Amino acid sequence: MVKTARRGPVQVERCAAHSPPARVTLLMVAALAGAFALIGAVKPAVSASPAAKPDGYVCSFTKGSAWSYANGRFKADDAGDLRFTITGIDITKQVATLGLSDGRTGPLRVVNALNARHYIEVAAEGYLNVTTLYDVDPTRGMHPAVHSRHTGFFGSAIIAQYRGACRARASK
Repeated sequence: MVKTARRGPVQVERCAAHSPPARVTLLMVAALAGAFALIGAVKPAVSASPAAKPDGYVCSFTKGSAWSYANGRFKADDAGDLRFTITGIDITKQVATLGLSDGRTGPLRVVNALNARHYIEVAAEGYLNVTTLYDVDPTRGMHPAVHSRHTGFFGSAIIAQYRGACRARASK
């Protein structure tokens, strides 16, 4: 059986056999409402409250892997230790500052995720470096972290990924 209904200037035809029963529609609405309630109850990875806001992070990566692409294949390379700071975090503007050990700094974009926060550097050449900090590990007082580099040199891909941790810097 086909039902015809007029909605504004458009005529809509619905087949009763393909229309969900009202009970199913109500269950779907209830499930969506429950999901939104759960999302609202999830705490952010790094607290957004001013009292808990750190001045920044000191990050240390001692384990990593690197690959370069040449002559039609990827070749594994050594990835040395890596240390840097993330400061000047402004969640509202989604920006922060990367600090290197030699004193150089660079802008970072900030992206919040459930149980994580991503800091993205777009290098001058257009390559990407991404650092992800996860929820603090209460047993160590540090944030598990991953740093990935997606770069290149004279047309050859150079990829590196590091595992480590970041410690919150005390506010001044």
